[in-house]
Amino acid sequence: EGSGMYTPCDIYVPAALEQAINKNNAGKFDVRLISEGANGATTVAGDQILQKNNVLVIPDILANAAGVSCSYFEWLKNLDHRRPGRITKKWEQNSKKMLVSGIQKVLNEKGYDVDLETLDKYYTRGA
Repeated sequence: EGSGMYTPCDIYVPAALEQAINKNNAGKFDVRLISEGANGATTVAGDQILQKNNVLVIPDILANAAGVSCSYFEWLKNLDHRRPGRITKKWEQNSKKMLVSGIQKVLNEKGYDVDLETLDKYYTRGA
């Protein structure tokens, strides 16, 4: 009961434990908004009590979507035993090719005779 968990505040973010807010403690919160950082931080019964007390709850699936996305990419990396950065390397290479190709097209349309693809290969070898 002496926990800072029940200190009055505007926004409370339970970010560590599942079911941290439940039917036994939901009525003790003096907050306006709860943004679930942990997965399943609020139980169904706890959520019903919070609703009755006019506490807005941003569910974990919305509040923590970026974390879930990052976890997914980390999981993919681990499945393939890839080093960090390997997943984005191909995307970066393709993006750079598209950028160089687009600039090359504009230069050609304007009548400039510059071969960016050859320059790109020369300057990025060994990189």
